[in-house]
Amino acid sequence: MRVKYLFSSSEGDVLLDEKTLDRAFLLNPFEAHPFLTLRDYFQSIERFILDKPLFPDPIEQILIRSEKHGTLYHVASVEITGHGSRRKFAVSTAFSETRRKLLLRENETMTYLNEQFPYNYIPKVYLASETLCSNPKGNEIVVMSVSEWLEGYHEWHLTEDQDGKQVVLIWDMEKGNRTASAEEGRSIFREASRILTLYYDPKTFRQVYPWHHAAGDFVVNLAVGAVGVKLTTARNYLPLISFPMKAATNQVTALVAFLLNMTVQMRLDRIGGVGEPIWAQEEFVRPCLAGFFGALQTLKNEGRGDWGEGPDLLTFLKRFSTEELHTLYAPLMKSYREEKPQEFTLIEKNLEDHIATLWEALQAFDEAGLPGSS
Repeated sequence: MRVKYLFSSSEGDVLLDEKTLDRAFLLNPFEAHPFLTLRDYFQSIERFILDKPLFPDPIEQILIRSEKHGTLYHVASVEITGHGSRRKFAVSTAFSETRRKLLLRENETMTYLNEQFPYNYIPKVYLASETLCSNPKGNEIVVMSVSEWLEGYHEWHLTEDQDGKQVVLIWDMEKGNRTASAEEGRSIFREASRILTLYYDPKTFRQVYPWHHAAGDFVVNLAVGAVGVKLTTARNYLPLISFPMKAATNQVTALVAFLLNMTVQMRLDRIGGVGEPIWAQEEFVRPCLAGFFGALQTLKNEGRGDWGEGPDLLTFLKRFSTEELHTLYAPLMKSYREEKPQEFTLIEKNLEDHIATLWEALQAFDEAGLPGSS
């Protein structure tokens, strides 16, 4: 059985030599682990994978690639081949007690959503548990999770080209990074909004949250003849709004809050994923509405889209003035100040223009143009 340890890059795999493997393992770009090396990290993944019945014997080759060192977890891919077949898995590793708990909760959330919903936008989870990452100098308890590798899907981020124009850059580790076309960019935002809305529960107000473009939570596949988008994870599934008493209007109120929040969150990223916060240009707002209303149409077809008596939702939303939308955003702005202090200034700076853009997009929106409309 051959085992290779690699770094993944847009220029191709980098095979790690002995000298590189003896380097300190980096917990983040500025902090080395006190005793673990890169070799220890890779060997821990190898042991974890081989201890589980994920692939039938005999195994001919295992390729373990370090794919990403994220804010919360370290992500690797494990590609296993043998007896004419091949499988690829994503392995996330969490150090520190807080991150270990978060990763276990994510796996529980993803498992729950995959059981409850008939969609295929969240990776399948195969296992997650504590394990040891160790060497003669010491042991560290980590949590490793093994999930479906989203083959052909790539992380993407907003950035600026040489002329200062905002573009969507796709991190393609197979064929090299490339810039999405304007239509592809709009389709990414539409599909991401549609996916979040499909997982929204109108009865309990639960939703996939938190999520962030800067964390690479949405990935894209442009090689299928259409723009395919999926979530890489679901960190939690919870309501972001509560009501002191039951009322017939609660469902609509909660859904409007969901939409308003989503359109702001959709416009937040970091340049290249790790740089300064960046605000998506206004052309992405209407695709968000298309994804939202397209998903509501699906929910209605599935029997999950009853918002009670009164006018249809789009007609209701069109009645709001920009001043009323501003009032509705007030409690959300309070939560952004508390939850997103690094991005709050950017949101506050752009809120007036965002509300004007959203209002104009709502006035111009026509559900008859959605696919499947009659």
